Amino acid sequence: KLVLVGKRAWGYSELLPFINEESGVQALGYLTDEQLVSLYRYTKALVFPSIYEGFGIPILEAMNQGIPIIISNIPASSELHKAHGSQMFVFELEDRGTLIDLLGQMERKQETTPLKFSYGDLSRYHYANIALQHRNIYEKIYS
Repeated sequence: KLVLVGKRAWGYSELLPFINEESGVQALGYLTDEQLVSLYRYTKALVFPSIYEGFGIPILEAMNQGIPIIISNIPASSELHKAHGSQMFVFELEDRGTLIDLLGQMERKQETTPLKFSYGDLSRYHYANIALQHRNIYEKIYS
């Protein structure tokens, strides 16, 4: 199954013809944090084909769960990929064939061995650390 999660926004109407039981595509919409953790626990991979993203929180969530991640090659996602061991699977936005191939690889690998990754120390992204970094920047500006 392909499960779509998140707010129904730009481009969603184009997906409607594909969201049905026969296709195996399901749209869950917005989920609570608890529901997301449960979904990540049982997923084969996070697919994040973002066209534009300021920062990919779903990527961090998936990294925290140690699951495989398939990302488009936009700068924000690529930066996380490089900063954490280049373990993610990357495709060019225009290259649907590579995305389809990566999805197939996830399916075949999960049949034999569940994939788990260690993306390293993620503590720098905790809210308290981010807030402290912002405070330090403001202190430098005002001093």
